[in-house]
Amino acid sequence: MLLTRCETSNKTDTVTPQEKTILCQKCPKFNNGQDTLKYVKDVMYYVARTADAGLLDNEKIMATLDVPFDRIDADRVVEIFEHDSGIADCGQVASLMAKILVDNGVDAYIFSFGFDDMALSRSLVLVKVNGQLLMFDPIQNYWVEDEAGHPLGLINLITQVGKGELKVRTSADTVIAEMLIDQRKLPKPPLQKNYRLDSECFKYWSKVETVRDSVIKKKFTRCFACETDRPCMKKNFREQFVDTLAVKTLLTSYHQGFVVNPHVISGAKDAQRIDDMIQTAIYSQPGLGKLVNGRIK
Repeated sequence: MLLTRCETSNKTDTVTPQEKTILCQKCPKFNNGQDTLKYVKDVMYYVARTADAGLLDNEKIMATLDVPFDRIDADRVVEIFEHDSGIADCGQVASLMAKILVDNGVDAYIFSFGFDDMALSRSLVLVKVNGQLLMFDPIQNYWVEDEAGHPLGLINLITQVGKGELKVRTSADTVIAEMLIDQRKLPKPPLQKNYRLDSECFKYWSKVETVRDSVIKKKFTRCFACETDRPCMKKNFREQFVDTLAVKTLLTSYHQGFVVNPHVISGAKDAQRIDDMIQTAIYSQPGLGKLVNGRIK
């Protein structure tokens, strides 16, 4: 499983909620009277720090996160990360963040967008705060803001893209996370076209910690700007995504791409209603169809 790959569980089974929610003991907990937005940010920071990235056999994480939403055991997931026994892609990281929030009474949803190629899709977390569906990306540790620096809701983003006037900012907070690599799984020549082995790449991997056998560990930073700091890759996910936007659509920026095949996977019990709301917002913007499909012959 490569860092650029993003798989999202397609298990959307409707499952009867458990009678009693068991809160994750290791995760941040929501306290009565606490500011909801601050709590959501704290959970995002926690998940961004805790969820390991990398290249590793990943049966344990798949068994605990690629399941119907209400069966996710957040404590077990965190324990796997603490023991350096698993890694998470964007869909799995979003699932963990959304599960922690929902278990603490905050309405949150796993939201995906992008192209059919898994490597060109992304999952993030929508959180209902003050009537808006705010957008948080724990894999890049940021949330989306308007140009005045206020959190921007997805419905407003869709409207702005449709009118051709989207102007966004991104939060700039940074956390330190860990990357686990099983050296037996590293790409070998001929390398995939997006990888390179040069002096900068070797320098990047010069300071690592041995975890066990062939598995090594390296600390790295997570933030929106940090995505560009990956010297062993020719292009990061966002660059590849924008390149594909230019080929397949009339959209020109990463955040405009949130309107490409947008859908809610799962989350709080009204996830289907939230997905319907998003689809209605998409279809209410007559200019969006041309922007998204304008290059289809």
